[in-house]
Amino acid sequence: MSTQVTLTSDARSAQANALIPLLNSGFIKIYSGAIPASVSAPRGAAVLLATCPLNVASAPVTTTGTLTFDMTGVEDDSIDADGTATFYRTYEADGLTPVTQGSVGLDGSGESMTMASIDLVENGTLIISSFTHTV
Repeated sequence: MSTQVTLTSDARSAQANALIPLLNSGFIKIYSGAIPASVSAPRGAAVLLATCPLNVASAPVTTTGTLTFDMTGVEDDSIDADGTATFYRTYEADGLTPVTQGSVGLDGSGESMTMASIDLVENGTLIISSFTHTV
């Protein structure tokens, strides 16, 4: 049996807005390798490429169900390893508790997180162009 669930715009916004306090002063970690089945699944052989601190106020409240994160100053000026970025995980401020996971793409790709280059070079600088989360 198949079940289709839909939400009102207000419900979508409430779910999206519930993420804001979890991610304020949190972190984004960028990985190469296979994307795990879920955010709580082990990362397997995925390699941590970079870690970026999120801003104290990570995203403004939404009324559309889509959070658009403030990427001002969110960067890693010393990439940890060479590799092709394939996915990210967001973490609470403790840096250990995962919140969301998604795929990474080039600017214009339509992925929830985009950057000018997904080919990262150790000790280089990572700048995330955009990061959104839609419920």
